[in-house]
Amino acid sequence: MSAIKDRFLYGTLLLAAVLGILWADLAFDSTMGFLLLSVLFATVSWIEFRRMSGAAVKTFTVFGALAIIAVLIAEWAFANDRLPSEHYTTFLLAIAGTTPLGCLLLSLRAEPTRERAIEIAVASLGVVYFAVPFLLFLKLRQQPQGEWWVVLTVLVVKANDIGGYLAGRQFGRTKLSRLSPNKTVEGAVGGLLLGVVAALGVYAAWLVGEATLPWEKLIVLGIVVGAAGQTGDLVESLFKRAFGVKDSGALVPAFGGTLDMIDSILFGAPMVYFCRNLLEL
Repeated sequence: MSAIKDRFLYGTLLLAAVLGILWADLAFDSTMGFLLLSVLFATVSWIEFRRMSGAAVKTFTVFGALAIIAVLIAEWAFANDRLPSEHYTTFLLAIAGTTPLGCLLLSLRAEPTRERAIEIAVASLGVVYFAVPFLLFLKLRQQPQGEWWVVLTVLVVKANDIGGYLAGRQFGRTKLSRLSPNKTVEGAVGGLLLGVVAALGVYAAWLVGEATLPWEKLIVLGIVVGAAGQTGDLVESLFKRAFGVKDSGALVPAFGGTLDMIDSILFGAPMVYFCRNLLEL
């Protein structure tokens, strides 16, 4: 119970910090705060990922961090007309190629071992794992009423985590995956249900601002995003089991590392972005 209280306390404080940054952005008619928050979480989580993998070549970590930061700054700059938009795709693809190309160039004079090839592959995968979700999350924030979409994403994903834990503890009988033995099918269903409730709750608050969103589509969004968040959680469990670690780090009290906090958001945020367009919300 003590661990649950700690997670609730620190989770609430972190959520308040995110809401504070969104409020500051609105007050100054900017998205700079959310950009900086994205850069911080993406970079720290990337470093945790590299440490989990037992990275031997530290320069690969630097290349990856620079690529992730450059992708996010480029998205923000293009969206705010700081850079010409006609070269947007080319610019992002060029940045995305920085890590594998840099790793390969650094390896030309090194002994061509199996371990070196695996590390290049893991580093390249890691950049995609962080850069793409945060890029889409930033794009979501920069769309009309983007602050509401950010709040919806975070609350649906985290409600899913809470619902999964509570339902799994109370009713859990059927194991969901060998990747995470404590997770159950009953917990997953409970998480999806609470995620839908969170989506409808955000919608109810949004109505105060005269938003007109079809509630039935929000139910679909809550289910799809909740399932994506659960998948993201399992993917991080796969990495932790493969790398032989319990937590991604120890930076965040009661949670572990930043990656332990955002693993479900890495999959949930892109799904909100795609659902918003596919469901025409």
